[in-house]
Amino acid sequence: MFDGEEHREQRRLIQQAFTPARMRRYHAAMLPGIRAAVGDWRPGPDFRVYDHVERLTFDLALDVFMGVGKGDPRAARISAAFRDLMQAPFTCMRFRVPGLPGTRWSKGLRARALLEDFLYTRIPAGRRGDGDDLFTASAGRKGRTPAAPSATARSSTT
Repeated sequence: MFDGEEHREQRRLIQQAFTPARMRRYHAAMLPGIRAAVGDWRPGPDFRVYDHVERLTFDLALDVFMGVGKGDPRAARISAAFRDLMQAPFTCMRFRVPGLPGTRWSKGLRARALLEDFLYTRIPAGRRGDGDDLFTASAGRKGRTPAAPSATARSSTT
């Protein structure tokens, strides 16, 4: 949470991503993916709505919010990282367990590091305005570029 001037600066930067014109573009960008995905669904006894909606949500979020389309070779890895990150808080063990790298918490920490690396490498392109996704819009063209977390800081969380 931020207060005062820092809050205003952060709010100003993020508001650029939610102008009426951008919201219309996000909507227009999502419609073809929604129509295609829903059109491919074949409900039946083994059809799990949650799984299909989750996959669609992550696909749309990657494309519209981060500029990573379905055909991008990074899409599956980043989508899996988001899932792992979202599931991490729903565990009873919120600490690393040596010898158990597959716990939800450990997977979430690794996912966080992967996503931080991915996003920090995209900041310069976002600052240049190279894209029409939410990340590019919120990266801003002026102001501070956040410092990337050091490898030491990342390794202490994984």
